[in-house]
Amino acid sequence: MNRVNAKVYRKIGRNPWERLPAFTWPGCYTLVYYAKDYSEFCAKCAENSDTNERIIDVDVYWEGDPLECAHCGCKIESSYGPVEEEAAQ
Repeated sequence: MNRVNAKVYRKIGRNPWERLPAFTWPGCYTLVYYAKDYSEFCAKCAENSDTNERIIDVDVYWEGDPLECAHCGCKIESSYGPVEEEAAQ
């Protein structure tokens, strides 16, 4: 059973029989996959049939601290790194 919503494939421009990408093309921006409870997954775990969660959305992770994949625990780095606080003047 495919645990990835068809909307996710349309959003990234892929077919269901293709592997889910970890990065966009063009641009090579980091992609994060979300389950119904909005827990975050890496691309490998999003298409893994061992994952009990149904993947319902995908988005570019632009900037922020690394996220942790809810299934394997790997770090998902943002495309532009952590948010820098503006210096108080």
